[in-house]
Amino acid sequence: MKNLITIFFVSFTTLIYAQIDYEYEITVIDSFTCNEFSQAGMFGLRAVEFNEEIHLSYLMQDTSQTIKLIYAIRNENGVTKEIIFEIPSDPWNLINSRTTLQFDEFGEPHIYVSLESDKKIYVYHKSNNEWQSSFVADYGSTANMVADPDGSNGLGIAYWAPPIPSWGVGQIAYASYNGSNWEIDHLSSSTDLCRTKPSIVNHNNKTYVAYGEGHYPDTLITRIYVKENNEWMLDFEDVNLTGYGGGSIGGLFTKLGASSTGAYLLYDLRRNEGHPAYLKNEGQGWQNQSIEYPNSLTSFVNCPNIYLDSDNTAMWVNEANGYNPNLSWIKSDGTGGLIDLPQLYTNYWLNDMVIRNDIVSIYYSEGSSSFPFNTPVTFKEIKISLERFLTGIAHAPLNFNISLEQNVPNPFSTNTTFRFSIPKSSSVQLKVYNIRGEEICTLVNEQLNRGIYEELFTLEDKKSGIYFYVLSVDGLSISRRMLFVK
Repeated sequence: MKNLITIFFVSFTTLIYAQIDYEYEITVIDSFTCNEFSQAGMFGLRAVEFNEEIHLSYLMQDTSQTIKLIYAIRNENGVTKEIIFEIPSDPWNLINSRTTLQFDEFGEPHIYVSLESDKKIYVYHKSNNEWQSSFVADYGSTANMVADPDGSNGLGIAYWAPPIPSWGVGQIAYASYNGSNWEIDHLSSSTDLCRTKPSIVNHNNKTYVAYGEGHYPDTLITRIYVKENNEWMLDFEDVNLTGYGGGSIGGLFTKLGASSTGAYLLYDLRRNEGHPAYLKNEGQGWQNQSIEYPNSLTSFVNCPNIYLDSDNTAMWVNEANGYNPNLSWIKSDGTGGLIDLPQLYTNYWLNDMVIRNDIVSIYYSEGSSSFPFNTPVTFKEIKISLERFLTGIAHAPLNFNISLEQNVPNPFSTNTTFRFSIPKSSSVQLKVYNIRGEEICTLVNEQLNRGIYEELFTLEDKKSGIYFYVLSVDGLSISRRMLFVK
């Protein structure tokens, strides 16, 4: 039933935790209402900095039973929003729908969008003051696509390609625009492996695409492809054996980034080490860099990139510690840590981030898009000045908190695993609910000792759709959502 993992607690009292003092500002970007027939809120957000402004693309839905594609610009004067399209839709089509943003050589935005309802990628571009759309490609079972914001070397996106509808099947592909139509290059050769969402970055007139693939039961592979002189070639490959399960890697990630000195890769396919692997390529090939931080720096957030400042400090948003979100970082000397973000509402979803002028802007949605119904859902921005962080770090003892991780795999067809932790002996309940708030089952209802636990959940005779699992520890509840697909 439950597997208690004890090895993590041998030396907690000696761990060092990076605690940063900072000021922050929270702004509401958009707000939605919902009911039991509407999966309201903001989905598929991409945030990009361009010309001293932050550009946002996202999909939203409220009680109107329509899906809207929104393009917003955030600057010092506020937020301007524009609806690109508004179409009727099934209320549950947004959960696996995505957008991504790219600017061409003339500084014009191109917004790629994929809706779960038709599994096709379209690009929207404004011409003669009107948004025009064109078909790019078909994608696989999940809308895993990403574009580098800098399209000066040509428009293009990496994505998870067909065949469909087989779950967990597909190739990593790259679609590029040749001036008249879209050309497709398949980077991976086989078609029977689960893959992570790809990441992409342009550096020094080269395009890098990274992704992970899993071989059941215990092999994880990370690959980096590079495009130079219009030719793709394998640039890096890392094969690891793990107890995590090679066939279920959808919640893991690869994140590429670039600075003036080179390209960098962060990937968390080595879960047994507690933090991701970190590579850098500064002209001498891909080199491993150790991370001097004993706590986990893994992440389950959609943002596809790491961001590097002028000192090559890599940063990304992280929610691996349950309901306590943070900004994770690794300096050029290999030291790493976390910056705690303000305590947010229990039902929050981190989406993306941008760093400019030593200010980090993190975008997230907050509120309940399920039960209880008729509660507001807000799309927010939190701005944090990194001035004190960049000049020095104060250390404080680590606080081990209650956490509930995203289930793996997610989506799932039969079995999935929940992982949670508690800091002390507590009364613990773990329950599963349907979208209407009706209890499906109770998986845990007992007194548990301090530790990290895993719970296997099987669902076979229910309808496909969104379900929720709720962890209650001494009266404090944390909830997460998951997608069941027959």
